[in-house]
Amino acid sequence: LRAKRRFAFEDLFFLQLKNILERMTLAEKNAPKITIDIQTIKSLIGTLPFELTLSQKKSLWEILQDIEKPHPMNRLLQGDVGSGKTVIAGLVAHEVARSGYQTAFMAPTEILARQHYHTLIKLFPNYENGLALLTAGESRISYSHELESVVKKPALIKEIASGKIKIVIGTHALIQKTVVFQTLAFVIVD
Repeated sequence: LRAKRRFAFEDLFFLQLKNILERMTLAEKNAPKITIDIQTIKSLIGTLPFELTLSQKKSLWEILQDIEKPHPMNRLLQGDVGSGKTVIAGLVAHEVARSGYQTAFMAPTEILARQHYHTLIKLFPNYENGLALLTAGESRISYSHELESVVKKPALIKEIASGKIKIVIGTHALIQKTVVFQTLAFVIVD
């Protein structure tokens, strides 16, 4: 029993050491500093069809504070299905886009990627910085709620490379060699 406890302790201890070393390594690297506009965030939150919970507000604020720093952020946002993780990710991506940078939002399946895409279109109906969906079977661009169109993949990939599309939601199709982001600053992995 004592030996099992000792091995369990050592496993946890070395895992924590590895995490500390990774954080120290990230702190030495540079990342784009995203300028946050609190009024824009409050305005966006005010347009949502629901009230953010205290936990959602706290998570959003912590993430926004992290992306203002000139170092990479590595964060795990954990919650049940329907707890608002996509909303928080979308609000942060919106702020990243407002600062002129791109976001890649990768989902494990085409169905989930499509769902995230449509959720963000509904949440931000007047978003004009380019929201795209890129999966193995589908490519779409939306410049506002009314201006959504199906496009060919090469055309979408060209728009992403130009930096015109600020938020790209997709599957593993986002990490193909042909997909190049001009100003990628925020990556979300669902």
